[in-house]
Amino acid sequence: MSHHRINIEGAPLLGDDYSDTDDDGYLSPHHDPDVETTRPWIGEPGYRSPAARARARWRQRWTDRLPRLRVEKPIHTIIILACIKGFAIMSALMYMVSMFRLIEDAFCHEHFDKPFSEPIPEKECKGEAVQSRLAFLGGIGMVIGAIVGLIAAFPYGILADKWGRRPVLLLSYFGIILSFSFGPVLLSFSVPISIWLMLIGSTLTLIGGGVPVLINTIYSMASDISTEETRSSNFLFLGVGAVIAGLVAPATAGYLMQTYSPWLPLKIVFSTVPFMFLAMLALPETLRIKLGEDDDEADDDGYEEALRGDLPLGATLRNQVRSGLKELRSAFAIIKGRNIKLCLLPPLIGNAMWSAGTSILSQYVSKYYGWTLAETTYLMSPLGVVNVLVLAGLPWVSARLVDPQGRYRLSGFKKDLLLLRVAYTVSGIALLIQAVSWNIVVLFIGLFIGTLGGVSAPLARAVITDFVDKKETSRLYAVISIVEMLGAFIGGPVVAAAFTIGMEKGGVLRGLPFFYAAILCFCALGAMLLVCEPKKPSPSTVADTHSLAGDDLGYESAPEDEP
Repeated sequence: MSHHRINIEGAPLLGDDYSDTDDDGYLSPHHDPDVETTRPWIGEPGYRSPAARARARWRQRWTDRLPRLRVEKPIHTIIILACIKGFAIMSALMYMVSMFRLIEDAFCHEHFDKPFSEPIPEKECKGEAVQSRLAFLGGIGMVIGAIVGLIAAFPYGILADKWGRRPVLLLSYFGIILSFSFGPVLLSFSVPISIWLMLIGSTLTLIGGGVPVLINTIYSMASDISTEETRSSNFLFLGVGAVIAGLVAPATAGYLMQTYSPWLPLKIVFSTVPFMFLAMLALPETLRIKLGEDDDEADDDGYEEALRGDLPLGATLRNQVRSGLKELRSAFAIIKGRNIKLCLLPPLIGNAMWSAGTSILSQYVSKYYGWTLAETTYLMSPLGVVNVLVLAGLPWVSARLVDPQGRYRLSGFKKDLLLLRVAYTVSGIALLIQAVSWNIVVLFIGLFIGTLGGVSAPLARAVITDFVDKKETSRLYAVISIVEMLGAFIGGPVVAAAFTIGMEKGGVLRGLPFFYAAILCFCALGAMLLVCEPKKPSPSTVADTHSLAGDDLGYESAPEDEP
């Protein structure tokens, strides 16, 4: 027995676990009894603090005891990601529709100086004073969300590359639920409270980064398990979940609001939270490449030690700041080419397009056509059916465009770019029709045509992803998220101001929000007409891919990118 006993006589009291044991203190199966092992002193290489060892043991036990619910096949992962995105968007839409009516009612009581216990008919709340305040509250909320997103998007993008996609996905959803909870809690008080305090809820998405980080992480996970040929199809499949949510959520929320109360959809939203967390836990960790692995060997900033908790707090903070600045420089190096800069215009205008097609559209129909907010939700359901049909037919169209034996024989990139150009053309024409609509029928025709071009968002992501190396996708999506947040400054507030000006001026100018969105749409179309296909990596570049600096992504510059 003495031959197999480990000599620990000279070990310090606060030493680490034996180097040949696992995190639970058991002997490793590769333990050599003839080799003496000692614990490292505090500060020596290999030392890990008691807290770090406890975290490691907790993670190992949690992993061992967690039921084997995680999927393994890529297609199953894509399906779960599509469901998560769909339910997240469905929850957001149901939340938005219900809160829109509750906030309108609160502004109405405040305007008429009546207690909340005294109901006010919805038709009396359609005056310019109430509607303009409602529009500006939504616009300012988008700006605050944009500022929070600018602060949080990139750090969480870095964490997605360093720690993994799934932890960031869970944290972002947790922050979203906290943000969603603030407004209903505030409105549940029977005493008068300033409605503008609801803007505080937008700041709670600092925890996890909010919806942009959630969506970016979903797309990063899909990109991790996709090839160049399947990336576009997988992104479009993720869009199916969002389209189905757009089909089901508004009509469901409208029916529940009309039949019962605006509070019931909110209760349903929060009842789905446990199932969303379970679905996220079932996902595998798709991050397989450790970014900067070669550089880490020569990196003396102690980032890995900081993550393990082996450095003092001050040193940890300094190292993380230095690492974050380095990652920020690396991310901005991604967008040096002209093509990729042009591809950032679609996410820049996304907020304005969203505002014009959701909250402002509901206000527009309710204000000018006498519909209640609950009734406006039924306008969206037929459009959701059309959108599903478009997404279902798009793979067939894509297959015809890339068929080597067919007429067009386009590459995957050219196919995505062509479809994106068509989508923006159709969307711009549809917005012009909505802007000049003189009755609900003409407006619906414009909405129907616009649905045919409603696939621009996933196509734009597929196009821009082709310009970066696969291991840089999470950083790219963090940059896209920052651009989307910047777009909020030309989105929500400007669209709300256009709606207010349209109410004041009347006539054809009442469609000013849609005119504005149409102009942005045609600007994006012009940018896409200037985008050129990236060249594939040269063989020498592929051979030297591990020695590339952050300024070189391994792609030959297209002639159009050269100065």
